[in-house]
This record gives sequence, C-alpha cells and structure tokens, in this order.
Amino acid sequence: LRKFGRDISACKQWLLTSSSAPSGFPASEWENLLRGKPVNLDVVFSSLYQMVPVKENKGRIGDNEISFGHTEPARKVQTHGDWTIAWNAASRATEFLFRHRRDELDEYARFIQAEFATRQVDTHYRVLHFDRAIRTTVAGGTQVLLSDIDQFAGHRSAILS
Repeated sequence: LRKFGRDISACKQWLLTSSSAPSGFPASEWENLLRGKPVNLDVVFSSLYQMVPVKENKGRIGDNEISFGHTEPARKVQTHGDWTIAWNAASRATEFLFRHRRDELDEYARFIQAEFATRQVDTHYRVLHFDRAIRTTVAGGTQVLLSDIDQFAGHRSAILS
C-alpha cells in the first residue's frame, strides 16, 4: 500500500488503461483498493450492468483533487448470487494488485458462501451486513486478513444471531 500511496492518481490511471488489469472495474473502487479501503460491492455490482462508466464526481485545482461526494449505485447487492458476482469481480481486481492475497480471497469467498448456504433466504441480508462489517474491519489487510475467521466472532454474534 505504501508503494501505491506515493502516487495514487498515476496508479489509478495505469489501472484504467492497462490491458492486463481486469476490465470494467470502477475507478472509485480501484482507488479504494489503492488506499487500503474496503471495496463497495454495490458499486462493483452496478458497474457490471451499466452501458457507460460511472462518472466520478472529482475535479482538480492545480495539483489538488477535489471530491464532490459519491453517486448512489444504480443496483445493490441483495442476494447470494449478487454477492458472488460482485465478489468475483472485486476479488480479481484485488488479486491483480496484491497477488499474495489470492488464497485469502478464495478462503473468504468459501466462508461467506457457507454462511449463505446455512441460512434461510429471508435472512441473507444479515450475511450481507456481516460481510460488509468484516471487509470494513479488514480494509487493506495490513492488520487482520479476511481469512482470520476467528477474529470476526463479535461481528458474527452481533449480526447473524
């Protein structure tokens, strides 16, 4: 993250124009990855079904970048299937930047999919909240990893019980 943090704008521009980077991944979510913030799966999911890219609400004054807030995603992750589609795209992008996290991402996907599989469909919204809480806690994966499942017992009891 320190390496990317030196010039996030240049890194993001490279990602958006690179032929080897996963195509169609939203610029805002590349930036979240570069900054060590959690990816917004709603934004990723929305981007997969849009005909034109989401316009970023950013401008520049000299060397300073100004953000004018975020637009609301057109579609939200609401089901196990939605989560899987968005997660696969986010996981590919994360792995592109951080190859060493591949096993962690795969293990986490299996963990969350098992949570969906063991619950009634009408409670899947809780699994989605559980996932968001975990990914917010982990963020860039410098302190806690997504595969550190035992670290999330508090989230589990508060959200899934």
